[in-house]
Amino acid sequence: MQSSIKKLKNLENNFKNVVQKHRETVQGFRDDLNNIKKEINQLPYHKIEQWIMNNQSESLESYQDSLSHGQLTSKEWMVEKLPKGNDMYIEIIADNAPVVLGYSESSLYLEIIGGWFGCPLIDLLNTKLNIKKIDFYEKDESCKKILTQYLNHFNFNFEVSVFGDFFERKELRRRDLIINTSSEHMRDITEMKEYFKGNPAIAIQSNNYFEIDDHINCVNDVDELIIKNQIKNVWYKGSLEFEKYTRFMVIGQWYD
Repeated sequence: MQSSIKKLKNLENNFKNVVQKHRETVQGFRDDLNNIKKEINQLPYHKIEQWIMNNQSESLESYQDSLSHGQLTSKEWMVEKLPKGNDMYIEIIADNAPVVLGYSESSLYLEIIGGWFGCPLIDLLNTKLNIKKIDFYEKDESCKKILTQYLNHFNFNFEVSVFGDFFERKELRRRDLIINTSSEHMRDITEMKEYFKGNPAIAIQSNNYFEIDDHINCVNDVDELIIKNQIKNVWYKGSLEFEKYTRFMVIGQWYD
């Protein structure tokens, strides 16, 4: 199943190709562009952007950044490397070595920490995992308003419960997968380890972009990310190079 964000990016590429194709045929150029625009206008991402422009324009730049190449690439990378969530299976996922992957349940209860607007991550996760429920954490109230629009337009077949500060929720709970794609913005989530039963899967990203004031918890490399988050059973570790920084990711479990 193709995610909505992937469809949007494909349509944007088609738009550029049509411009090149019809430089000499003005009417055909206009017709093709109008058809593509109509398709784009029907996508949830466009409708959300229109809502932001009409109701919360100060968030527009941040929303567009959430769908940028770097943000989208990082989240696609995480979803690609996550186990599928059905039965346990063997996969060649790192260093050409077979690794046993899988969750304890086939229908997954997730926690997403520092989720921003929720998009495109939830959309991407929905294309791969069988999701039972998501607990979503975001402190910024303006981001939560956009998240509400996102959930309304996508109408996922699972519940998303929205919370504020992850570090303030001190109740014992059991989860299958905990995701944090922005750990550079916050304290180590291991501070909350005692509130999780069992041995949930952990998928966490950070970067070495120390120059940003809001980046209070960057790392120098992926091994530092593993140590700081106390990942004992590593399923995958890796890095992605971008123009100004490197993004690091580890997927695994707190306990062997």
